[in-house]
Amino acid sequence: PDIFDPTIFTLENMKWAYSVFWSRSIAVEYEGRMVASLVPLADCLNHNPTAKTKYETENNMFHFISMTRQPQGCQVFADYKMPAETNEQLLLNYGFMISPRDDALAIRAIQFRLVTRSLHPHKRRRK
Repeated sequence: PDIFDPTIFTLENMKWAYSVFWSRSIAVEYEGRMVASLVPLADCLNHNPTAKTKYETENNMFHFISMTRQPQGCQVFADYKMPAETNEQLLLNYGFMISPRDDALAIRAIQFRLVTRSLHPHKRRRK
């Protein structure tokens, strides 16, 4: 429609926004269900599967809690607690991998195909 400036709402900008959201979002409980959310500064915490941290949401507030004493000036890590913590999922979802602790994390192969099509039905390329 006329409210969307076509110089701003481009396929390239949509891909950028999609990648930012999915690489920076975290699962947060909202109204009894888990939803992907952008939480300011939460994406600054790096992943460490041994981190002793948790978060709570209450009254629309996000609380990040370290379960161990942290020396002043040290980096605080978070365990992203993905449903299946494989290096394939870390790489595809967050853009990094961790050193394999065991064979379960070793990458065997990654195959994916990206297909893009015009979002506007009248601007599709004709063969």
